Amino acid sequence: MIDIHSHVIPFVDDGSRSLESSLSMLKTAEGCGVTDIICTPHYRRSMFETPREKIQENFDKLVSANETGVKLHLGQEIAYNPKIFEKLGSGEIMTYCGTNYILLEFSYTNFIDIAGVVFESKLRGYKPVIAHIERYEYLDIDDVEELHYNGALIQVNADSLFFGSHYHGVSHKYLKKGFVDFIANDMHYGRRYLMDKAYAVIKRKYGEICAKKLFIENAKDLLGV
Repeated sequence: MIDIHSHVIPFVDDGSRSLESSLSMLKTAEGCGVTDIICTPHYRRSMFETPREKIQENFDKLVSANETGVKLHLGQEIAYNPKIFEKLGSGEIMTYCGTNYILLEFSYTNFIDIAGVVFESKLRGYKPVIAHIERYEYLDIDDVEELHYNGALIQVNADSLFFGSHYHGVSHKYLKKGFVDFIANDMHYGRRYLMDKAYAVIKRKYGEICAKKLFIENAKDLLGV
């Protein structure tokens, strides 16, 4: 499996506060059958603005210390504000693995015109991936259908697939309609790692072909290989 959304680099956001914690996370992921992880540290104005050089430095240290078989790649989770395209153009914030794919996050409760952001992203030559679509309370299924139709790629968090999650119902509603492109764990230290269990849920409910697409095949484009 390929996990396209993770906060595993130490000392750059709220994901990991030590190299040891990050290495423990990688061992857990390997045990769940993950072969590749795209590290996507937060960029969020006035909260997470770690310089790109620092992210790269800490990523390189993690790669050097990594003794698992999990391959690490670099991107960023970008919380939308009107300045992000300027920062992408200057290289201050990052696309997925040097490709033109970008992972975008939005306010969960305050309305943002996500369709408009998708349109602008494509106009500027980027391919937007919408992080944890199930969390945006102001979207309904028609909105998500429009986003998907207009070229946005849709990611759902692994823990949203299970009974007990606040987002269980809406996640499966989008899955049944075929709007979801990726399942990822959104890994932080201390958060349960559920990629293997999530794969089993998707395989059981939607079939193995669907599971392979959501956990492996679709993610290959983001790696730039």
